[in-house]
Order: sequence, then C-alpha cells, then structure tokens
Amino acid sequence: EGTASEHLEWMHKQAVSLTSEERRNEFRPYGKRNGCSYYIHDELTSKANGYGFFKIEATLCLEPRDMVARSMDMEGLATIDKTVVMMKILKQYHLDEEKESNNEASSSSSVVFPVCAAVYWCNDPGFPFHYRDGVDITGYTEEADNSGTIWQVSVSAKGKNFVSMPGGAISATDCYWAYKLEPTTKKIITTDNNEAVEVPVTKVTLICQTVLNGYIPIFLSNYYLCSVLIDYLSTTEKDVEKKKNSGEHQELLKQINLL
Repeated sequence: EGTASEHLEWMHKQAVSLTSEERRNEFRPYGKRNGCSYYIHDELTSKANGYGFFKIEATLCLEPRDMVARSMDMEGLATIDKTVVMMKILKQYHLDEEKESNNEASSSSSVVFPVCAAVYWCNDPGFPFHYRDGVDITGYTEEADNSGTIWQVSVSAKGKNFVSMPGGAISATDCYWAYKLEPTTKKIITTDNNEAVEVPVTKVTLICQTVLNGYIPIFLSNYYLCSVLIDYLSTTEKDVEKKKNSGEHQELLKQINLL
C-alpha cells in the first residue's frame, strides 16, 4: 500500500544506505564478467531464504541520463533482452500530479521523482520453468548537490488484485532495484577515423534482489539473474550509441524530461 512516491522514496533511501562506502564491507566478492564486478550480501540473501542480494559495478562510456533512458525504454528492453516476454507501461505520470491528487504537499519530501511509471513485466527463465511476472513502480531522481548523480529505482507494487498472466505465469517480486549513476572524469578515445574524441564516463552501481518463487532451484535463480543483468550492462554502450544515431535516444530523453 502507499503512493508511488512513497514506494520510490523508500527504495531510494535503502539504495543510498546500501551503496555507501560505510557498508561496502557488507558485500562479498562474487565474480567478474564482461567488465562487471559483482558482489553478494550474505545477510540480506539469508533473510530472503537464499535469493541473492547482488551488487554489480561497471564503468560505462555514457552519461547518467543515457542509462536512465535505456532503463525506462520498455519497448527497447523487450527487443534486446531475450528473456523478456512482455514489458508494458501501465501508467506514466509526474509525481507532482500524484501528490496533488492525494492532497499531499509537494514539499513533503526532499526527494523529487520527475517521472514515474507503473510497469508490467513478464520474463522467461527458460525451459522447463514457468514465466515470472509482476508490476513495478519505477522512476528516477537527481542528487540535490549538483554532482550530476542520478538514481533510477524500482520496487514491486502489484497490489492486492494482481493476477499473473494466464497460462502458467508465476508472480515474482523485485524486493530491491536501484542504479546509482555517477559521472566521472571524461576520457579520450580514438575513433575508427583515428580522431581523438572526449567521451563521458559513468560509474554504474546496481543493487538488486528478485524473489522468483515457484520451483526454480535457488542456485539457478541466482545464476540466471546475475547472468541476465551482466549481459544487459555489457551491451548498454552499443545499444545507446545505436539509438543516438537513429534519433530514438533523444526522443526517449524528452519523454522522461532529461533533454
């Protein structure tokens, strides 16, 4: 229960704490792959009956807003992620409108989420397992300190009347999901034409924990989630560049008020 803003504010608060340097030692190194380092939080994993609480770190040549646009591009995600059966925005709105409709003061929180969406998702974990689906509230907020850091957060909010996709889907829960996107020093790269160009660089930190439920062995569930997320991160730069060249990326930035 609660408003979309309350769900996102809760997730943002958890993400700020869990990605802080003070809590870094709570995570145990879990592996490296495709330029990504990933870690597991043993205590929070245990509290979820073995479903992994992961942190993944990577450095990507793009701006923080580029990653936000990609994360909120539901049609695009469905085409690049082979595990996605369906991703659909059920409702997208400005949280100022939501607060007004709930008679909330717009200054009730120091955290502002310019754009928010309720999203239905359905993924295929692979044969012989049933699809997993759910509804998340997702949005982003920029740091008030003008550092350029952006947080993109999501959390499950299926509601009491949620019914999984007919035909055998099983409801899953995104307990934690948050990107911390920090701009860092730009770097010089050499193009195919031997020209030196300066490109933006973002330090990406993702924390996530998804409970898939059903009869998937937990070790397979954890492997599946890590594999999918690392593949997603490692293809981000090429996908963003492709959409920039086609003009699609600029349209996505406009839709979420980041251009």
